Parts: sequence; C-alpha cells; structure tokens
Amino acid sequence: MDKIKTLRYKKTRQQLKYIQLELEETQLVYEDCLEKFNKEFKDELMDSRDSEEPLTEIDDSHLIIDSSVDKKILNDIYKKIAIKVHPDKKTGDEDKFKELNDANNHNDYGKMLDMAENLGIVFEDNEESYLNNTKQIRCIMKSITDMQTTLAWQWVHSEVSQKDAYKSYILEQMKL
Repeated sequence: MDKIKTLRYKKTRQQLKYIQLELEETQLVYEDCLEKFNKEFKDELMDSRDSEEPLTEIDDSHLIIDSSVDKKILNDIYKKIAIKVHPDKKTGDEDKFKELNDANNHNDYGKMLDMAENLGIVFEDNEESYLNNTKQIRCIMKSITDMQTTLAWQWVHSEVSQKDAYKSYILEQMKL
C-alpha cells in the first residue's frame, strides 16, 4: 500500500508540473490574443473612453492563481527558499529571489515547489502534499479556462467567416 501511495504522490507532482507548462503556454497565447484584440478594437475602445491615452493596461488577473493551498504552507516553502536565494546571503541570487517573490505574490505553489526542488530543498511526499498538488492543479485548470473564455481569446480563435458577426456580438457585450 505504501508503494501505491508513493506513486500517487509522485504522479500528482508530475501532473502539477505538466499543467504548469500548459498554464505558461496559455498565458503566452492569451497575451498575444489581447494584443490582437486591442489592435482590432482599438478605435471602438478609444471612442468609448474620455481619454486620448492608448490602452496599455493588460488584465493580469488570470496570472494570479486562486490557490486554496494553506497560506502557512506557502509561507513555509517561501521561507526555506528565501534562506538560500535572498540577495543579502552569501549564496544569494537576486533574480531567483525576484522569481520567488513573484511566485509568492501569485500564490504559485507549483512554481515554488519547482524552485525548492532545483535548490535541493526536499519536501516530504505525504497526504497533505498530495492534496495541495491536487488543489493547485484544479486552480491552474480554472485559470486556463478563464483565459480561454475571454472575449479576446474567443475573437482570435473564431472562424474567419464568423469574424464580422462575432465583432458585432463583442461590441454589444461591451456596450460600445
């Protein structure tokens, strides 16, 4: 039975690594979709605003993983990594510390686990880590779905023959 549990824990860790790569790819495609969407709808969006300033804000709410991993666990992982990479330490690395802070700010449990693993920090595979991996997988999948259901994503991925009708629909949804 212990071998089954061990394999199950390793399996969820591998699944988390895979879904993190999916998220990274989806984020890149999403950013491209936003750029194309803003370019296509620039005139309509500018007409609806009082300002002449260009639209440069990118909605990064999809980059924040709505993690249900306990904050205490995230803080414990953060502290163990920070001890090794903090710029004030002899072995410190400012870039890795910035990466750690970014992962912490985005509640990216998986990214912090990857960093810990790369630094040789070992965390015990147990039921708690299995549940946390599973929670994080679900949260990442939701973030991916959220990006893929935005108007920008849908616009870019719509059929060419449907672009005009979809543009009208989008403008109606945006009440422009």
